[in-house]
Amino acid sequence: MTRIARILGIVVVAALVTAAPAAAGHGGSSTGSCSISVDRHVGGPSSGFRMHGEGWPAGTLESLTIVEIRINRVGTHSGSLAWLWLVPGGTWFIYDFNTSIDPNEPPADPLAPGTYRIRAQAEGYGCVARDWFVIRYFGRVLLPT
Repeated sequence: MTRIARILGIVVVAALVTAAPAAAGHGGSSTGSCSISVDRHVGGPSSGFRMHGEGWPAGTLESLTIVEIRINRVGTHSGSLAWLWLVPGGTWFIYDFNTSIDPNEPPADPLAPGTYRIRAQAEGYGCVARDWFVIRYFGRVLLPT
């Protein structure tokens, strides 16, 4: 029974991986002129994912542009939430997810296998962008990242 469930899981992930690029397009989808993209769309539980955002509304010192990034595993309530403050006048950002910026910090907790959706939104501007990535892990063997 476990073997059948694992095979079905692989088929579902493969279907999502092949369907998602068609739905997301090159680098995701967006409303407005903003966009977000992930350097790679498939990795292992300890992989880091670098996200690039472009075309976001430029803020000022008095009114900073805040971009909210939600990353959720499909089919669950688990996920992450981050807020990025753009440099005044800046319209782009780079966000490293699941990696430690400080070498003195412990590594990030491994991510559970599955498809993760990314939704970025500039608060108060109506600019929304989406992308995705997949974590693969089968048994005790991690796929190369």
